[in-house]
Amino acid sequence: MKSAMFKSIVAIAAIAILGASCKKEDTPTPPVTDPYDNLYKIAEMPATGSTLTVALYMDEAPFTGYNYVYAVVKDAAGNVVESANVSYMPMMDMGMMQHSSPVEQPVWDADIKAMKGTVTFIMPSTTGTWTVKVMVEDQSTMQMGEATFPIDVIAPTEAKLFSFVSSVNQAKIFVALVQPANPKVGLNDFEVVVYQKTSMMDFPAVGDLYMTIDPEMPTMGHGSPNNVNPVATDNGHYMGKVNFTMTGYWKVNMEFFDNQHISMFDQGYFDITF
Repeated sequence: MKSAMFKSIVAIAAIAILGASCKKEDTPTPPVTDPYDNLYKIAEMPATGSTLTVALYMDEAPFTGYNYVYAVVKDAAGNVVESANVSYMPMMDMGMMQHSSPVEQPVWDADIKAMKGTVTFIMPSTTGTWTVKVMVEDQSTMQMGEATFPIDVIAPTEAKLFSFVSSVNQAKIFVALVQPANPKVGLNDFEVVVYQKTSMMDFPAVGDLYMTIDPEMPTMGHGSPNNVNPVATDNGHYMGKVNFTMTGYWKVNMEFFDNQHISMFDQGYFDITF
């Protein structure tokens, strides 16, 4: 009897141990992930003049057009500095001349844990050498530094930027496509941002224009209904709606008017294929 009881106790203990072991295996410790894994990393380098480092990221490989640019500033211990003041200075060296490009200076993005801004590259690197200088200041220590990143800018298959000279006042205007980033059948947000070149270094946003859109499918010989012309929101951005009634190649034609409703340019367009 004692022998049978002893065997039962051993069996129960073995089952308990096995159960605990299985339970432990069923709940593995999740791996630590880099919050920037989904971004395209340009490089990471010291900010000269300080003990800070800067890592520069984008959503994808840099292209001619409107690019989101993220700067992650870290102190000497490797901690992300949320209170840093950061500014971008893009520059293209074409040998005989240099010029900048439109910029939206970065602000802290708590979701991404980085300083988020934009740079609109106005030409690809085939015509010169692009760099983006990142100037940083740690407000807690008053350290200031800068890091300059070489940038290889490609020309996308379907242009996301065009320029024109206004027939009204001969101003050089740049128009960059922001949305749709992932077009679909049906109504899509249609967003562009407009800048004017006032010097080789200055490209202020233009927020007082009017514009129309007229999408068409050249290969099918039709357009689409229910489109909404973009209107100014802020910082040179204009938001409307474009209706794609089927997949394929679309040409979104655009006409631009000044603040007196006088036509400036009527041959702008973006090609969108999905």
